Amino acid sequence: MRHVSGHLEILENGSGFLRSIDDNFTPGPADTHVPADLIDQHDLPEGVFIEGTGAQGATGSRLTLASIQTINGLSPARYAAVEPVHRKTSINPTERFVLTTGPKDLTGRALDLIVPMGRGQRGLIISPPKSGKTTLLQHMANAISKGYAGARVFVLLVDERPEEVTDFKRGLTGAHVLSSSADQSVADHLRITRLAMNTALRWTEMGHDAVVLIDSLTRMSRAFNT
Repeated sequence: MRHVSGHLEILENGSGFLRSIDDNFTPGPADTHVPADLIDQHDLPEGVFIEGTGAQGATGSRLTLASIQTINGLSPARYAAVEPVHRKTSINPTERFVLTTGPKDLTGRALDLIVPMGRGQRGLIISPPKSGKTTLLQHMANAISKGYAGARVFVLLVDERPEEVTDFKRGLTGAHVLSSSADQSVADHLRITRLAMNTALRWTEMGHDAVVLIDSLTRMSRAFNT
């Protein structure tokens, strides 16, 4: 028996695997298999972070989750009482994220003055290429990661250039960069979008702040339409 952990991805057959968010949820031979009956028994939604014990499977090559110790940091009994996000009541933002990181931060100051970001707010950047959209997204991600320890920032890059993905990973501190670049398939775009959004939703269900920055919404929509 070994200690295992990871975020749950549920497959079409009802079973799942524990994936590593630090490895971009990339499937690998070391990922722990989660039986369908265990998912049904605990009514596990996709995206939850599971810690438990794994036993060697019948083939002897892959671990199978045998028991669950915690789900998103709670015991299975306590997690069963967590209210799903779709049952919660939506209200207008009453608090905000301050994006100014210092007296010389003109970008953050401009954002706070012109487009203040409330907690629970949705926003859309419409801009032509080479106009600085990436710089704004990176600034938002870094400002929130550094200034708000309890908030988790997810940057979702869908159908972007591989160089853009590298630039984001090198330019951000403390944010989860999840990507499916332009050299990957439409199925990969849909999968990473689903896993990123479900992981963020599971975090909000625990009463925490989750910020999702998407680049780009246009390419993500195009993938779902395809």
